[in-house]
Amino acid sequence: MSLQSSKGPGISRPSPARAFDFLLCGAGHGAADRVAVVSPEARDLAWENGRFLAEAVRHMAGRGVRQFLDIGSGLPLAGSVSEVARAVRPDARVVYVDDDPLVHAQARALIPTDERTAFVEVGVRRPKAILDHPETIRVLDPGEPTGVLLLSVMHFVHGEDDPYGLVARVMDAMPPGSCLGLAHVTSDDLDPGVRRRIDEVYNGTAAPLVLRTTAEIMRFFDGLRVLVPGLVDVGAWDADGAAEFKPGPMRLLGAVAVKP
Repeated sequence: MSLQSSKGPGISRPSPARAFDFLLCGAGHGAADRVAVVSPEARDLAWENGRFLAEAVRHMAGRGVRQFLDIGSGLPLAGSVSEVARAVRPDARVVYVDDDPLVHAQARALIPTDERTAFVEVGVRRPKAILDHPETIRVLDPGEPTGVLLLSVMHFVHGEDDPYGLVARVMDAMPPGSCLGLAHVTSDDLDPGVRRRIDEVYNGTAAPLVLRTTAEIMRFFDGLRVLVPGLVDVGAWDADGAAEFKPGPMRLLGAVAVKP
């Protein structure tokens, strides 16, 4: 649930990983991260993002997926991928990926590194480095379906970094039956005041926020089969179609898709 910049942010600069920590009432953030919160509704959105993560992982695990690659994992919190996946599949394997060195330090202290778990300090813009990392190779079986998670990450990757190509290269390396869970802020129906605040906070930082339309977000799922209920507000995502959610002035869309 964090962004990756070309260089990990220092503590004096806002980090989306630590901003999420602040929104979720964690302790791993600083003053700069609190300033980076662009809307009073952002805390609700962060909680909904976490709920979507749990629902997506549970659904993937229920489909038989028992290994996960969480890119842009952010600070380890309650309800981590390991915790959720292993409640369904006790033998689940997880690789967490984030390039914020402060996140890495805390993750190493909080996430047990064992034969089924690893943390890789690499950014989303380096898919080959993620896939070829010794820890990724150690934990994940390349011949087995994998649940790839990119939650609230790709809206920090600009066009010049080939965001669609980055996602495609990761999914191309996955065998059939693998899943992609992705969440992304949309420009659709965005409150003008929130838009101004986003520009004020993120322009000029190491990782400005990129707002994309629903159609542009759908492009991340090209070549994959998007599962019910489709690309919807993360608070409304429910594989059984039972969730009810009223969008606010800033919307985060999410979907889960399977590789044929």
